[in-house]
Amino acid sequence: MQFLETWLRLARYAFGFVFVVPRTRWLLVLALISTCAAAVFQRPIHRKSRHWLALTQFFFFPAILAAGVIWANPVNPLKDSIVLHPASTSGVRSLYLLWYSSLASSLFWVWQMKGFRWFAISLMTLIEVLLNIAIFIAWMSISGRWI
Repeated sequence: MQFLETWLRLARYAFGFVFVVPRTRWLLVLALISTCAAAVFQRPIHRKSRHWLALTQFFFFPAILAAGVIWANPVNPLKDSIVLHPASTSGVRSLYLLWYSSLASSLFWVWQMKGFRWFAISLMTLIEVLLNIAIFIAWMSISGRWI
């Protein structure tokens, strides 16, 4: 139960980050507008294809936050402060693996969607911004250095 509570707290931090940092908010708004415009003009959904599988890119979000929960830097409950010790190497490696995997997957889907590159780039930009926010939050959890 504590895993789920911590995961939900990190997810709340990640989605809250979008509303706190103006540059991130504007980048997401522009990517969303571009994705909607590309969907209207290119109509990738109406053709019989497997382009909807590109949405599996969203599965990286819970995996990244789960890595932030599993390898979190422990908190001292008496002082309510972070215990000063180095970040878990397994946690750092898992975040790097997830980050490179998400980038490789994004490039694959942009390459795969021939004829819909505008839609693919817009959608992958939208997803990658959210994933990079999640990586930032998970990194703070693993390193113990919260802003």
